[in-house]
Amino acid sequence: MIRQLFLHQNWVFRKKGDIEWLPATVPGSVHTDLLSNGKIPDPFFRQQFLASQWVENEDWEYSCRFTVDEEMLERDQIELVFEGLDTFANVSLNNIPVLHTCNMYRQWKAEVKQHLKVGENILLIHFQSPVKTGEKYLRLAQLTYPANNEKSETKVSPFVRRVPYTFGWDWCPRLVGCGIWRPVYLNGWNTATIEHVHIVPASVTEERALIKAEIILKGAYRGRCFLSVWLNDTVLAGSEVTMRKGEQTEEIEFVIERPKRWWPNGLGRAHLYEISVVLEDETRRVQKKTIKTGIRTVELVQEPDAKGVSFYFRVNGIPVFMKGANWVPPDFFPHRVTRQQYKQLIDSCREANMNMLRVWGGAYYEDDYFYELCDEAGILVWQDFMFACAMYPADREFLQNVKEEIKDNVIRLRNHPCIAIWCGNNEVLEGFHYWGWQEEIGKPFVKKAFDEYKKLFHETIPSVLEKYDPERPYRPSSPSSFMLGPPELTSGDFHYWEIIKKDIPLSSYTSNVGRFMSEYGFKSYPALETIKQYALPEDYDPRSEVMEAHQGWPGGRELVERHLLEEFRPPKDFESFVYLSQLMQSLALKTAIEAHRKAKPSCMGSLYWQLDDCWPCASWSGIDYYGNYKAIQYHLKNYFAPVLIIPSADKKKIEITIVSDLPHTISATLQVQLIDFDGIIKKSFRSQLRSGSGVSRSCFQQPILEWTRDIDLRYTVLHIALTEKLRLLSEKLFFLVPVSQLELPDPKIRAEFEPVASGTRIILNTSGFAKNVFIACSLPQTRFSDNFFDMLPGEEKEVLAFHSLVSEAPESAFRILTVRDTYCS
Repeated sequence: MIRQLFLHQNWVFRKKGDIEWLPATVPGSVHTDLLSNGKIPDPFFRQQFLASQWVENEDWEYSCRFTVDEEMLERDQIELVFEGLDTFANVSLNNIPVLHTCNMYRQWKAEVKQHLKVGENILLIHFQSPVKTGEKYLRLAQLTYPANNEKSETKVSPFVRRVPYTFGWDWCPRLVGCGIWRPVYLNGWNTATIEHVHIVPASVTEERALIKAEIILKGAYRGRCFLSVWLNDTVLAGSEVTMRKGEQTEEIEFVIERPKRWWPNGLGRAHLYEISVVLEDETRRVQKKTIKTGIRTVELVQEPDAKGVSFYFRVNGIPVFMKGANWVPPDFFPHRVTRQQYKQLIDSCREANMNMLRVWGGAYYEDDYFYELCDEAGILVWQDFMFACAMYPADREFLQNVKEEIKDNVIRLRNHPCIAIWCGNNEVLEGFHYWGWQEEIGKPFVKKAFDEYKKLFHETIPSVLEKYDPERPYRPSSPSSFMLGPPELTSGDFHYWEIIKKDIPLSSYTSNVGRFMSEYGFKSYPALETIKQYALPEDYDPRSEVMEAHQGWPGGRELVERHLLEEFRPPKDFESFVYLSQLMQSLALKTAIEAHRKAKPSCMGSLYWQLDDCWPCASWSGIDYYGNYKAIQYHLKNYFAPVLIIPSADKKKIEITIVSDLPHTISATLQVQLIDFDGIIKKSFRSQLRSGSGVSRSCFQQPILEWTRDIDLRYTVLHIALTEKLRLLSEKLFFLVPVSQLELPDPKIRAEFEPVASGTRIILNTSGFAKNVFIACSLPQTRFSDNFFDMLPGEEKEVLAFHSLVSEAPESAFRILTVRDTYCS
């Protein structure tokens, strides 16, 4: 049997040259170890990250003492395994060098049996400064490699295979460190071990699925073994194997009768099979490795059509409109992310009707548990490789390092049915063409720089994928066109960020719709409860140094203020500004998402930037660092609903479009009412309609004058509902004038609070129209079943508040805010 000995205890660390050793946590990082030992202040509070910049220029040493018994040393082979070392490290065991590392994304192994002894052993790791090491590579470089986001005059990040955002990004600080960021252990085994199993559906029909298991074995010596494949408790196939020393690959085919397909969220169950491979020698079972996987087909369809070239995903033969977000790590320091955080975030995606996440290339390849949750939730993953917003070298050493990185992570992740596509990089091609990089590189060197780009993303990475995962689609860059050139609206995927420019209106989202919108967004400020965690009351001003430091992007505050004042009245105080910034973000993304879905099937994907935050800040996220939902996260359940009502109006007409992602035709009743703020119905319309599977269609067009003659629109709202057999499919409130022009009444909301097993039940009643009712709670990590919602006059609404850290909340912990409450008078 395989025996693992995890080495996560008794670690100490020190700055190279210091005498004193301090306690360390493994997995961990040097910054969090320094923080827990009181050597640096909390970098997330105010601007204290500035006090930690010195860490990046130092070398660090980590050491641990561990005990090995005789039984372990009797194993034929013993390997020291690091799942992640950040980044440049020299490893010695009992004063004998065993390993040198240069890439935090790789798994590192060393055979160490001959260096171990019974009793106490000492492991020592010397981490070299990633910045100083990067500077050595920079001095040797023959080209300039632009790296826009790196917050330093000396751009070393292109040479260092570690998390790009830690060098500074437009929403987070620069904190470059080192550490043992993933598990470390000894692996001891006899005879042979199963290194990897790749489950590959060879052919799938309704009646049967022919599956091939590709099994990589590692032998200690020559001998005979037996391999078998099991589904639950049933053996499906097996074969005898002649082992030899070193690695070898074996294949076993087996059949699953009447296979159940894995479906994306909203289209069916994400069914998973538990397949085990068992290795036995002539006397006993040696090892069992179990893989959870799903049976499905995913194709990226790019075919010429009337508008250019299509770009959509066909899952199990069905075209699927992708709805989701870009994923960034939930914590700046990866080891601090808990399984509960992962689960809450993926559950939030599933509940918001998402079916795809894009794992962004400026971070790291996620933990196995993240992909397991996506498998279970039916959330497809667009997986970037970890290259973002920079040009990269393509010398032999760098390319070989990348090859091993890609190999390690593709082998680790390829059995997950959630992985839909591999993508080479984030915005590197766009940067080369549009961000002034060619001038920075210098005209004589532009061709060489682009040749290096193609060597990395068009040759090296595809060659690894062809060997280890040829079935999945690959795109060299996001965004890019069908011809793999600069992004365009008529083919490929598109990132829309023109909204950040001055004088670009919100309506620009509707006129810039590509074939697949893989990035777009709008910034907002996090909940006041979150701001209180990183700022003092004296900082509660968008223009304060602390607020700007936790906003990061030049022009970000001005963008929010400019659009906010176009859509809403000036806020009376800081809390009102924060609240309205979230409504502004939601309105911006609503405009974009509706445009994308309305353009179906020309546009077949809408992934906003970004789901979450890695540190507490004002950003484009829908869920802040502490897990608090912004307005957009509550509203997404409607924006991404299977059936969506999209109203619009101009000077001539009111139009209503219905978009359906359901796999079947709906027969429904459409009801349209113009209601004033006292609840009186001024105009009404009702009709029956049928909407086909997966289509967008206009179902209501009427002259606007017929609906608005002699009516003051500042006091009215259009209520639209679509029902099928008394079941509400979709509902929308729509205003015929900007919110800033509405004469909102004081809604006089009455609230009743009742403790229940899951948290607090809140019953709301209003006598007048209430715009964007926001229930805030001072208790940390409180979520609501709904929030930031409108209420019609006389409406009663029940909301559940879920408290993660307490069982019961007092009434005093809650407060209620509406748009009317933000007015200066």
